[in-house]
Amino acid sequence: MSKDFNFEYKVLGNDSKLKEVKSKKILGIFTSRHATNYSKKIIKDIVLRFHDKYCFMMTFETFNRLNLDSSLGTFALIYGQEELKLHKKANYLKVFLNNEITELRLRYLYKDIFISNKSDSILILEATKYSKNLNILALYAQEIGKEVFVLPGRVDSDSSEGTNRLIFDGASPFYTLDLLNV
Repeated sequence: MSKDFNFEYKVLGNDSKLKEVKSKKILGIFTSRHATNYSKKIIKDIVLRFHDKYCFMMTFETFNRLNLDSSLGTFALIYGQEELKLHKKANYLKVFLNNEITELRLRYLYKDIFISNKSDSILILEATKYSKNLNILALYAQEIGKEVFVLPGRVDSDSSEGTNRLIFDGASPFYTLDLLNV
């Protein structure tokens, strides 16, 4: 798999937020379409505890799924052309990712690859066994040398089957918040 992507993007936001992002490590965050309350609680705990050390990079969709709108922290949200006008709030950076990809699934994968490339490490909160994007993303991130953390889930939950499989295949289980203490 090629590691050289030429991403065309522009960052929208104020200069102070941009300086904040540059002074912190970047944690890329991924979850499935139907984030559970467990994942929402874990990510809110992470943001609360590590907002001074990390910038949290994720898609606009993930930010909304996890209900992080009122959370303290530095966020860099990835927008596609179709979403750029959706949200005008200025408490985070908008990263507008230009792409000519028409198929929706490939657009999501493109955003995920961008986040993997720009992040110091990634955290996958949930993935079903059918979550091809997250499974491909984990393999790609490991290949380019990123630390891949995966939140273990219940063995009887469909939303955990993919993440539990990633751990079985070699991803690092995210079993304590202290893993992010660097």
